Amino acid sequence: MLALAGILTTIVVIAILGTGPFFRLWIGAEAAARSTRAGELMLLGVWIRSLSWIPYALLQAQGRPNLTAKLHVVELLPFVGLLWVGSRFGGVAGAAAVWCVRVAADAAFLFKAAGISRGVVIRLIPSTILITLAPASSASLGDHLIIRAVLAAGLGMAAIFVAYSTSPEVTQVLLRRMRMILARAERLALPATSD
Repeated sequence: MLALAGILTTIVVIAILGTGPFFRLWIGAEAAARSTRAGELMLLGVWIRSLSWIPYALLQAQGRPNLTAKLHVVELLPFVGLLWVGSRFGGVAGAAAVWCVRVAADAAFLFKAAGISRGVVIRLIPSTILITLAPASSASLGDHLIIRAVLAAGLGMAAIFVAYSTSPEVTQVLLRRMRMILARAERLALPATSD
């Protein structure tokens, strides 16, 4: 879970800060103004949901799928009601915010039900802080592309540092795998010599 958080935090932080400029290039300034916040919230929700797949799979593997099924049934009515309210008063961004709240509540329950240790949850706090700083920063930056790029680089580097400091053993495994992949690519790139 810590490895997943480390990898995803870096990617999602950079993606959140790049959502506005990307949407402006892709769909134009007017549509981007209405879509950027929703895109950033969806990325935040994807980060939360990705981490919750670990306890979800653990509960399934333990033969306790009834817990997740009951949770989803209990969540259904409040989610639909809140989704209606969020969509009505906040548009697409309101719906995205409601979905983020739902996946966060779902993740909290799954972490508790699967018995994810308090130590793991505490080690996720720095990544959580970074991931919440990205949309907050994006909202205050406006269209300043250079500042966004600098902030994306800074938060991306901070996310890599957090990943290494919260889970150095996992980071070492990932670095070894990257070296192996690069070495293999280098061998394939070299032309064959004939004797």
